[in-house]
Amino acid sequence: MFSRSAWAILLSAATLALAASIPMKRATVCNGHAELCNRSYGNITFVGAHDSAFISQDPLAFARDQEVDIPTQLGLGILMDYLGTVGTFLDANPNEVLTLIFTNPEGQSPATVWKPLFDEAGSTPLAFVPPSLPIKQADWPTLGEMIDPGKRVVVFLDANTDGADSVDFIMPEFQMIWEAPFSVDPTFPCKIDRIAGPLADVDHMYMINHKLNKNLLSLGLVLAKNTIRKNYF
Repeated sequence: MFSRSAWAILLSAATLALAASIPMKRATVCNGHAELCNRSYGNITFVGAHDSAFISQDPLAFARDQEVDIPTQLGLGILMDYLGTVGTFLDANPNEVLTLIFTNPEGQSPATVWKPLFDEAGSTPLAFVPPSLPIKQADWPTLGEMIDPGKRVVVFLDANTDGADSVDFIMPEFQMIWEAPFSVDPTFPCKIDRIAGPLADVDHMYMINHKLNKNLLSLGLVLAKNTIRKNYF
């Protein structure tokens, strides 16, 4: 006769065997489109919101960049967000790959400053961890390959990602993404402005800044113009 502990062990083993025999349910719609599931992350155009946190409907709030809140931005297809609010969006949209690109002007530590914020928001388990760095544009996994294991939050930081306090899922932006000029130039020149090695230019993904601003009275005071429809990058 088997003891209770023996039955528990047998049951656990049977459960594991059954789980192993059930194939993983694969995503059939990724970021709203079935055809994106088999397309590489590096071969998809994403729309984003610059400074998504700076929200106001006050026309005299000159520092604002957006006029709608973050859930509304995400509903419109904007893919940059606060860590706390984004968790609700991710829970409600399990087939979405979300990209977060942060600036780090003070050079804060990824390990002691940035990662705890992800941990507190519950986003760390969802973060995509690259097998190696940097990743060439053509070598990124498909959206389906990111969604199926639940690694669907892609995090870039523009500075101080290297060194002893680096974090495996916080990736160096300019080593893999080049940016066009960020200015009030209405022609939106498609040329490389900010980039870092070691990858060749052609192996980078790229971000086209699309800021429609006005230089107020040529005084260097920049006013955002029509932030809802046109302030995309």
